[in-house]
Amino acid sequence: MKKTVRRFIGLLVILISLQQWVLGQPSRRERVEAERIAFITKRMELTPKQAQGFWPIHTQYEKEQRLIRQKYRTQIPIATMSEVDAEQAIEKRIRMEEELLALKKNFYTRFKTVISARQILLFQKSNADFKQYLLEEIRRRRNGRRGG
Repeated sequence: MKKTVRRFIGLLVILISLQQWVLGQPSRRERVEAERIAFITKRMELTPKQAQGFWPIHTQYEKEQRLIRQKYRTQIPIATMSEVDAEQAIEKRIRMEEELLALKKNFYTRFKTVISARQILLFQKSNADFKQYLLEEIRRRRNGRRGG
């Protein structure tokens, strides 16, 4: 009986330790985001002061973009839409794009207070480059697992 209780307590301690270790690790999304920030910061040639000003503004920009996209998300699958539903979805999409454009104009004005116009263009290119890098990395890892 004592042996069983000790084993149970030992297993419980191991499980709790393992859980704390796993929960303490950054998620895959957090690791990718950290890598993205480092990649883009380097490509944009941001000074520490610029990075300190740019990234909080950019985080707010992405958050507001997400909110706008969620607000206009269509719930009806295209395959089951009537012609009227499709017209409404198109009009909704145009309103969303207008809101996103207004948001972009507003934030580009804010970005220019901490970085140059050239760096804004570098950001756009670097962001696209990182997405491409990520896709290539995913393909490389998948091919490595398949043995090819």
